[in-house]
Amino acid sequence: KEYLIISLETLSNQITAGKHAPNADGVYEIVLPKTKVLSNGPIKCKLSHKLSIKAHGFSKNAVEKIKAAGGNAIRFEQKT
Repeated sequence: KEYLIISLETLSNQITAGKHAPNADGVYEIVLPKTKVLSNGPIKCKLSHKLSIKAHGFSKNAVEKIKAAGGNAIRFEQKT
């Protein structure tokens, strides 16, 4: 399976640029189908809301950085 790759730095820059907005509950819910999130770069934006990223894959370091920033890394369920 081939996945698109996105770094935490890119996601951070997108949030800072206003490409993602928090929902009514104040959570940034970012859904990235067919994507793997890598830990390249820091989460630089200062989040005033919780961050939840759903993707098909995460590197171990990406999960650690997301959780350290108070967020959640959620994997899409694999279909058999």
